[in-house]
Amino acid sequence: MEQIPEPHNVGDEPPPWRRSREFCVYHRFHDHTTSNCRNVGKIILRIIEQGKLDHFLAHQPNNLPPPPSGVNIYAKQKGKNTFVIEVGAKAKNLYCNSIVLSFRNIEDFHDNILSRVYARDVDGREILNLAKVSPLKYWQKPTISFNANETLGRGESHECPLVVRLGINPKPKVEDDEEDDPNNWGINRILIDPVSSVDILFYPTYKTMGGRDDELIPSTYKIYGFNGTANEPKGEVTMRILLQNIPTEIVLCVVDVESPYNSLIVRPWLHSILGVSSTFHQCIKFPLPQGVGIIRGDTIERRNCHEIDI
Repeated sequence: MEQIPEPHNVGDEPPPWRRSREFCVYHRFHDHTTSNCRNVGKIILRIIEQGKLDHFLAHQPNNLPPPPSGVNIYAKQKGKNTFVIEVGAKAKNLYCNSIVLSFRNIEDFHDNILSRVYARDVDGREILNLAKVSPLKYWQKPTISFNANETLGRGESHECPLVVRLGINPKPKVEDDEEDDPNNWGINRILIDPVSSVDILFYPTYKTMGGRDDELIPSTYKIYGFNGTANEPKGEVTMRILLQNIPTEIVLCVVDVESPYNSLIVRPWLHSILGVSSTFHQCIKFPLPQGVGIIRGDTIERRNCHEIDI
């Protein structure tokens, strides 16, 4: 334990509207469980890299066949080798050297090593319950597809972004009936961007919804990509997107920059609802207990936002 430093925010309970029943023994406040704590995972990763947990690692058999020639071993998953074939670029060839979907830092990249660690006491009980993905329910496994009949009409441009209107509630849920909640807001001009990794709520929209600066949770990162500069977020806030009876809490990073949009909804929320977006078909599809739900794009707002963005 002397090798595990105490966090700087130990014991700092979040505000009542963000507090949950989950308790982290490491941080000593109610926000998440110890087994889902990213700080604990990174500490374990560091100790693994120091070779101090080798006796907990699952050893691979030594009688594996040699890897194919001309490739590099990238990772080992479920006892099988995964190889990356490197495509070399000659001096006279043109090539693109960029990463579109990437981890925010190298520590996130290494988090998958935690799935190979099993810490148990002398009686065989698991003392570190690592994060496990819950199995999907039957209604969460439909076939989601797009067909030619769902595309825009003849003459419509397919270059515009996917802009939707969503119902958002900035308050925690206290009753089952969400339809008559006076805190529900119909927010238009929401850009669906499946490439980015941070859900954004722009500051003017946050203030219009009655948000206060003292309700924001301080952010520990900067946002890059707006106007080519780094922007310091105002903070983070948890809200709810209303999709019938599906709980869809979302952590929004509040940013004070000029934008034709009110919000940017990206990968985290799409993945939480198991949704698939298509800018070509101008809609989002996601599973519901009753079937497949569809969120249509706003054809008028998308044109206006696209023109302002240009």
